[in-house]
Amino acid sequence: HPPSWSLLVRAPASAARKDVEAAITSLDHKPHSTHVGDITYTASNDEVYAVVRSRLEEIGPLLRLNGPYEQGIWTKAFATFTNELDTNAAAELLNYAQLPPLGTGRIHAHVQHAGTIAKPISLYNALKPQVDAEVNRWKD
Repeated sequence: HPPSWSLLVRAPASAARKDVEAAITSLDHKPHSTHVGDITYTASNDEVYAVVRSRLEEIGPLLRLNGPYEQGIWTKAFATFTNELDTNAAAELLNYAQLPPLGTGRIHAHVQHAGTIAKPISLYNALKPQVDAEVNRWKD
């Protein structure tokens, strides 16, 4: 499957979806889907970030909030709570939520699990070959 991507085009108000699709002649450049209409919001990333941070802090104490990071048409941020209950509550409350600066746009939230292990260096050195083998297996 070709990767999904979006394209924002400024076109006359009279332009229809078929007009935009007809203007893209190369099959390699055809988007996954085409939508014509008003932009869902005009707020800056900083405005949206401030509202998201406020909502997250209402749920529970944040260990950290990284972002915003722009990736194509998406802007992403990563929040770490001090406990798993708050993490799950935030994902449930914010997933597909409409926030004031987003107009009809929606935010997508999900839980991403991660872990770290703090062990003495001698134990790390003894287990490093096994850990590296598992990492390589996961990558495949």
